[in-house]
Amino acid sequence: MAGKLPELRLMPVERVCIHEGHEPSRLDETCRAIAAEGVLRHPLLGTPMADGRALILDGAHRTEALRELGCVRLPVQWVEPRAFSLEAWTHLVPKGPWLTELRRNPSLRWSQAVECEGRLIAEVVDDAGVRHSIHAATPERDILSILPAWQRVVEAYTGTGAVRRVPDGAVHRPEPGMVLLRYPACSLEEVEAVVSEGKRMPPGVTRFVVQGRFLNLRIPLELLRSPADTEAQWEALVAHRLGALRFYAEGVYLCEA
Repeated sequence: MAGKLPELRLMPVERVCIHEGHEPSRLDETCRAIAAEGVLRHPLLGTPMADGRALILDGAHRTEALRELGCVRLPVQWVEPRAFSLEAWTHLVPKGPWLTELRRNPSLRWSQAVECEGRLIAEVVDDAGVRHSIHAATPERDILSILPAWQRVVEAYTGTGAVRRVPDGAVHRPEPGMVLLRYPACSLEEVEAVVSEGKRMPPGVTRFVVQGRFLNLRIPLELLRSPADTEAQWEALVAHRLGALRFYAEGVYLCEA
């Protein structure tokens, strides 16, 4: 074991908020998997907001699934802002009519120039290597002003085929029949501003890079669903699970089949 272990908290479901939307098919799959096992393998990752709630950094689908499964408390691995970085996922998507329809959307401005009036929403690269930039048609550049246009871009292809998320820079030109969409990273302050307004970022775009995640803690659903005081049971479970941790300083490949 290396260093001080991150804190685990059992938080009321109403004190936990997510910052991004979810994909319905993925949510259904997550619900079925958790219900079938009867446990949550990996705790959610959360950081404090100014109002005291936990902003979920990773685990939007698990959060929604646990709510649908009747959980009144959610296990959160507490992550201070200095302990993570905020990046953006790149999406690889099959070509389709959605691309033509997106080009006709009046809320978007397409250009082959990176610098353009309006805030950059995405860079699009086709399988021929041709690049285009998508900017919001509105001249305002703040996150709340461009959010509707950004959501339209992601919603255009979500559900039309398999969306593969890769780290920024991992792929520079997509394979035949695919399109690459590269998104600029937002700041934590922008994410919190969206959440504070009761809105959500597009699904699967923000990428929080956190070191030292807890994996495979296998937290029982019955503990998360119970309306009774479960503090003693929770503390005993945490003590047992943390006592069985193994820390890997090197990169590993974890099979979760």
